[in-house]
Amino acid sequence: MSYLLTEMKLTDAISLLKPAHLEQPHPQHWADLGSGELLFTHALGSLLAPGSRIFAVDNIAMPPEKGPVEIVPLKADFVLDELPLEGLDGILMANALHYVADPAALLRKTAPFFRQRPLFVVVEYDTEVPVPVWVPHPVSFSRLGKLAEQLGYADVARLGNYDSRYGGVMYAAVVRG
Repeated sequence: MSYLLTEMKLTDAISLLKPAHLEQPHPQHWADLGSGELLFTHALGSLLAPGSRIFAVDNIAMPPEKGPVEIVPLKADFVLDELPLEGLDGILMANALHYVADPAALLRKTAPFFRQRPLFVVVEYDTEVPVPVWVPHPVSFSRLGKLAEQLGYADVARLGNYDSRYGGVMYAAVVRG
């Protein structure tokens, strides 16, 4: 799936995540590491059952959101800080992993957060070339696959692509432990 070069809208973000088949009949608990302005948090929330909860982890303060899916802000640096997360069904990292110098260490850090097997949904730029400030540590789809293999995760699947208005192609992928 490919999109025109435009600013990403909520419907675009939902379209990128939908092929992960995250819908379950029961509520789930997720974390969105590096949630930013909540675009992908809301996209994820649209796919989860009512009563679900998403912990929006970022360095910016934001109010909680009550609704069919509760969004609970957690002001923290997801790389440096200890995170009070447990019993998660999944972790979303949309445009966040490319800020992490050692993504393997971060993924190992998150292992105890899961209720069962790890499940990550990743949205990143599909490039190997760093862009200072914006994409300092790129995680191309190929690199994500190698990283998952290194950590012993069983399945990596590309969900779709999006032509970024800032140049390049973004991809969405699911990684299952």
